[in-house]
Amino acid sequence: QPGFCQRSTRWRGCCLVRQLAKRIGYSEAALRAEMMNRKMMFRSKIWRFSGTKGRKVCEWKYEANTKYMTWFREINQPGAPRYHNDQIRTTLYVTPIGKVAIARVLDRLDVDLEGVEFDD
Repeated sequence: QPGFCQRSTRWRGCCLVRQLAKRIGYSEAALRAEMMNRKMMFRSKIWRFSGTKGRKVCEWKYEANTKYMTWFREINQPGAPRYHNDQIRTTLYVTPIGKVAIARVLDRLDVDLEGVEFDD
């Protein structure tokens, strides 16, 4: 949840992948796909039980590759439903270093990245 990050100086300047994608002119899906193609992040399938649907549902969990750990932060979402193994859900945020590095890799440094944080 963005409020947690805004109160913590450790997460100051972080943004969601969706927000960065919007700023640099990509769709969220296209940016995620490009980052996975370049081995910056990977995704794994994990399931949880949905009380509303009355069955288990599969979801994607995105994680940063070790080489790019400084570009991303996994932030816990304590209010979200837990996964099947009681693991807490997390959201992958892009750090200020990551915003600039990703823009550089994608040749999008012409875009103003200042203030890209929690604007939705």
